[in-house]
Amino acid sequence: MFAIVDHIGDDYATVAGWIAQPYVAVLLVLYISFMFFHGQLGMQEIIEDYIHDQKLKATCVFVTKAILIISALAGLYAILGIAF
Repeated sequence: MFAIVDHIGDDYATVAGWIAQPYVAVLLVLYISFMFFHGQLGMQEIIEDYIHDQKLKATCVFVTKAILIISALAGLYAILGIAF
């Protein structure tokens, strides 16, 4: 996280060169994967605690998972696109 914040204000070529390093790309892929997984678990817990209608609860959980999976895949695609 601090390494990402350290690159705020850098130009695109500098950040792309940093992401293209193999260990950085692997760590960013892991970070994005765990971040979105953790977010999904948290949102699911909130939905299960505060929505009592079973149909609405299932719909909200499904939509939340779908949005977070699509967002995670977009992030992973961006990182891997720069790394390779």
